[in-house]
Amino acid sequence: MKIAFCIPVVMAAMAALAAAPTVSLPPFVYTGRITDYSGAGLDGVANGAEIRARKNGKLIARAPIAASSGDSSANYTLAIPMASAETPGSAVKGDELTFEIDANTGGADGVYTATNTFLAVGNPGRTVRVDVCAATCANPYGVADQYLKDLEAWWYENETGPFSYDPKADWDGDGVSNYDEYLAGTDPLNAEDAGLRILTWQTVAGNPDVMEATFLPGRNRVYSAERSSQDGKGSAFETTQHAETPDANAPRKSYLSVGSEDPEIRAIYLFRDGASSLFRLRLE
Repeated sequence: MKIAFCIPVVMAAMAALAAAPTVSLPPFVYTGRITDYSGAGLDGVANGAEIRARKNGKLIARAPIAASSGDSSANYTLAIPMASAETPGSAVKGDELTFEIDANTGGADGVYTATNTFLAVGNPGRTVRVDVCAATCANPYGVADQYLKDLEAWWYENETGPFSYDPKADWDGDGVSNYDEYLAGTDPLNAEDAGLRILTWQTVAGNPDVMEATFLPGRNRVYSAERSSQDGKGSAFETTQHAETPDANAPRKSYLSVGSEDPEIRAIYLFRDGASSLFRLRLE
């Protein structure tokens, strides 16, 4: 009878716990200085530029970019809504966000991702400083201003006629457009350099035996992962299998093929399997 009495009491307590309402918490605040490629503070007052934060691709916070004065003064403050549990439009401690900046230049490419890394959310009520380089803010192509200046300088040293950047063109004839090569971090003037830009390379949280690699591929490319012993000393790299999820039982394969679709960030997972190893990605 004692057991029969205890069971419904425990179940009732669990049900009450599960029904606890989600509570709004003080925001976690990012503040800092947004600069252009030259290091000058970006002034968003004139054109209404703003900084935004996304969680899993969904917008959860936005703020205007203010006028900048001095070499270190902050020109944005972005408050991230916080909650005691996962809820749409809010974050919890440990969530990873991406920042983007809309420079409001009037073109469709005004919005761009300002960082290739994720920014972790801290404790509610805290404020941290994050300075961001706003590389794209004065051209309608969605590429860095300095990138265009470097291309233009090369053009006038090696080509004839006026310089005109065409993001849809394929200057080096390697099957990858100029803009896709910009996204992939490869040289649009060199056909032998196309198709692989590694974004992050880190162990999976809570599982040091699994390595996650995220990268931006080019079109119509094939990739593989290679492995060598950790101590090196002349050990050769050999093709190793990878998975598309961190589950140790997930299907594994040796190659990842990318078709003609628009490039998007890909992730693969590599497994240590009890041996210290060095890994690298290869464009076939």
